[in-house]
Amino acid sequence: MTEKKTIELTKKFNAPVAVLFDAIKNGQLLISTNVLPGTFKHDFRVGGEYSLEWTCAPGSLCKGRYLAIVANKEVKFTWNPSGTNTAPSGETTVTLQLTDHGKTSEMKLLHEGLDAGLCYEDHLKGWTSCCETLVAEVNNSVAVSK
Repeated sequence: MTEKKTIELTKKFNAPVAVLFDAIKNGQLLISTNVLPGTFKHDFRVGGEYSLEWTCAPGSLCKGRYLAIVANKEVKFTWNPSGTNTAPSGETTVTLQLTDHGKTSEMKLLHEGLDAGLCYEDHLKGWTSCCETLVAEVNNSVAVSK
């Protein structure tokens, strides 16, 4: 049996939690995974599905469904990539836990069920980059609107 690992990343935002939640709701986190333009589709509701194709490996897809959505608190979805040599050996789960700190907020990303080794390392690198991109985009949107 393959050892399973969990990614846990926490990022701070210079934006209220409602602004962060809206960015997630609009797909900014998933789009920042280097999505091929025009391939991202999502139905942001519990039971709704999303799909995307990556620019780094044309033909590599990721599909999933939203399991839980609590406005300004949590978003949980399945993660099921295919077509890459670092895809997990089955469906995994990503949970975004949001914390309100007034004018600032925090997001904890948990990606559970990843195979140890290259799969885990590749996803850690990818999620780290995506989260950093999301921080920059959300913080910039707040700075521009002031």
